[in-house]
Amino acid sequence: MLFQIKGIDQSSSTINVEFMNSASDATFRVYNDGDMWIPLGNIGFGRDPVTNRLEVNGDASKTTAGDWLANSDKRIKTDIKDIDNSIETVMKLHPVKFKYTEEWKKNHSSIKDQYYYNFIAQEYKEIFPESVQGSGEFLEGDKEEILQMESYSAQIVTIKAVQELIKQNQEQKEMIENLKNKVIQLENCCQSSNKEDNANLFGADIKESTKTILYQNNPNPFYEQTAINYYLANDVNNASLIIFDMNGKQIKKYTIADRGNGNITINSNELAPGMYMYTLVTNNKETATKRMILTD
Repeated sequence: MLFQIKGIDQSSSTINVEFMNSASDATFRVYNDGDMWIPLGNIGFGRDPVTNRLEVNGDASKTTAGDWLANSDKRIKTDIKDIDNSIETVMKLHPVKFKYTEEWKKNHSSIKDQYYYNFIAQEYKEIFPESVQGSGEFLEGDKEEILQMESYSAQIVTIKAVQELIKQNQEQKEMIENLKNKVIQLENCCQSSNKEDNANLFGADIKESTKTILYQNNPNPFYEQTAINYYLANDVNNASLIIFDMNGKQIKKYTIADRGNGNITINSNELAPGMYMYTLVTNNKETATKRMILTD
């Protein structure tokens, strides 16, 4: 049965009111130029609406990606507060996957025999009580109302928790860099306290020494070039200086032929910025290992 109302609001448009009834289904529509109008009251699709303005038996969809829109203008909000303890709140959440019971599927034929992902409403209520409410539905023989919930609150708090974790990660990176620099300063301090190192740094020769020595590169950290000084005793048969990355991968190897004082210059274009270890190997054995840093 179709009714048409013309000339509403001093216009020539037509509002159609249509009611169709069959043995298996009933349809009621109010529409104008393709736009459906819904009369006042709760609306149910495939079910009787008992609680919410719109209730659907089964899935709902729209033609484009993205969430449903909601008014969120600052001008309509009051008592705005930042979210505290977001990481702790997220850690309290208990996401689960589950299947619906046979009894519930019998009452709702649109439910599939598959795993779904969500939270347990009773547990969720302890964290976000305002996001859980009664559905107006009951299990047979049970006086407690079936609970329903929305997980939007968890999404917002999770975003805040991620922001906090990113900030903590950045702070930890800065702390690690500071600790690395302090370690280097301590190593340099220890080296400069050695008289032989001091003599080498000031260009003096080490004479009649019987000890092979590897010095801290200077400068360190460096960004253009650095010099690695060493002293090889006369009883050294073979010697080499090897540079490794922090994973232990060999990057470069320099064979040393002369004995006594010597140095190897490392240019920045030979290595990528980062931390490295360099080892002096004499007579096929590790003599000493130190660290150096190349900056951008």
